Amino acid sequence: MDETGTEIPVAPESRPAFRLSAAMPTRRGGIAVINDRTYRTGDRVGVYTLVSVTDRTAKLEGPGGAFTLEIER
Repeated sequence: MDETGTEIPVAPESRPAFRLSAAMPTRRGGIAVINDRTYRTGDRVGVYTLVSVTDRTAKLEGPGGAFTLEIER
């Protein structure tokens, strides 16, 4: 996100290979299982930060911008 709060798109080829296998929103933000490790909102995932979680997605922000992972069916 830029300083105005606008999400900056990240080119798919510049994203690391993250796989979201579970996501659970909670009153405190949420929990996501990314690459077989459990993270809570605010945790670092490499150089990215887990900023939000829904029942099917996890949003990460970092030096390359923000992007959303989705559970694959």
